[in-house]
Amino acid sequence: ENPESPVSQEIEVPEVIDLREQAPSAFLNQLNAFTQRYLSLKDAMVEGEREPITLETESNINALEQIDMASLPQSVHDHWMPLYSIMEESLATIAQANDPEEQRLEFINLSKALINALNSFGINQDSPLYVQYCPMANNNQGATWISNEEEIINPYFGDLMLNCGNVEYTIEND
Repeated sequence: ENPESPVSQEIEVPEVIDLREQAPSAFLNQLNAFTQRYLSLKDAMVEGEREPITLETESNINALEQIDMASLPQSVHDHWMPLYSIMEESLATIAQANDPEEQRLEFINLSKALINALNSFGINQDSPLYVQYCPMANNNQGATWISNEEEIINPYFGDLMLNCGNVEYTIEND
């Protein structure tokens, strides 16, 4: 690995499929609980300190493992599994990473997979989630993340470019 150019090894995520009708509410509640942990991790990424990021990552891993896959309809299960694997691997990488820059790069993949899951399965909360994008992240290849507020607070650069980015779209509970 060339330390000169830290670019995320971008993972491929499946196409978004609209499975909102099929996703059971218990699954959505657990996915929602995981999303709340993700939002805390995103806030830690903004701050950019390794220890808090690592601690939040542990809570994310626990919340991801709480998601019960046993009772899912086949269509939901089949779409969830690859996303779950990406998020599991991504969180493990973040937990083991030695510096915040590595952690922030890997956060790109976690975010991509979670955004896909929320677009596919829906959210069960009244307030929308904002999918946000910074064109300069990931060595100018751009990267997305999720926020529960419209204001841009950039997790990939923190203080350097706190407000760099835009809202791409919102995910709402319909």
